[in-house]
Amino acid sequence: MSKFYDVPGSNPYQNTIDPAVTGAIINLTQANQQYVFKDSTIARQDTSRYKTPVNFYYLKDFSLEQGRQITIEAVLPNGKILSAETNAPNDFRFDNAAQTRIIPPEIGDDIMIQWLVGEEGLMFDAKLELVYYKTENGSDVRHTMEIPLEFNGDTPVYPLPIFETGIVYNLPSFTRIMQEISKNDANKADYKIADAFFTIVVYDKNLTGYFAALTFIDELSIRIDEIDFTNIVGGFGVFGSYLVYYKEISLDPGYITSFGYRVKN
Repeated sequence: MSKFYDVPGSNPYQNTIDPAVTGAIINLTQANQQYVFKDSTIARQDTSRYKTPVNFYYLKDFSLEQGRQITIEAVLPNGKILSAETNAPNDFRFDNAAQTRIIPPEIGDDIMIQWLVGEEGLMFDAKLELVYYKTENGSDVRHTMEIPLEFNGDTPVYPLPIFETGIVYNLPSFTRIMQEISKNDANKADYKIADAFFTIVVYDKNLTGYFAALTFIDELSIRIDEIDFTNIVGGFGVFGSYLVYYKEISLDPGYITSFGYRVKN
């Protein structure tokens, strides 16, 4: 949390006094239970501008729940009050009836993952990773490799944040990653394949609106002004919430061994 500052000229870097607000009382409320932030400091890594330690507020032992309203209030040392509220994404679940159960898919080359959510218009950030182990110095060391949606020539194309409630990966892209994890290594048996691991971040309406405001229309668009997006009463900033969900997708043992790899038990 920081405050505005002014400088004599037009260069904001002339200010060398840390604008962080210290001594504020910050409360977070979820389901009628109140949590109080603590404040602390850590050593500043870059002291080229500010010489003092970094001030921050933190909260431990808090767990965000689906669909809950969360409010926050900060009482500043001068008596000014800042406040905001949000609702955590509600009723998220994977649509197991309409998605790929095993890789490779039983039909076609599309690896489909779909989900359901209780609100419309939310933004999602998805990532699919291959989880594998390589024998190194006698021990199995865990590695992950992100799977692109597809390849444009030799260039991998990874997913951007989306509003759709589903995503489709290309099986040839998955196969290419399977090949590349042992590229130039003749000892294929040193690799053990576990499974695919899908991660999805579900943003609430506040974060969805903020990230959508920052999104360019296309790669040729040029923004000439800053977007002022705030939901803080009494100040500027963004107070939002997001939830992260995970799903494992099994790999067919025959598919794994076709590369010379072993199946991780």
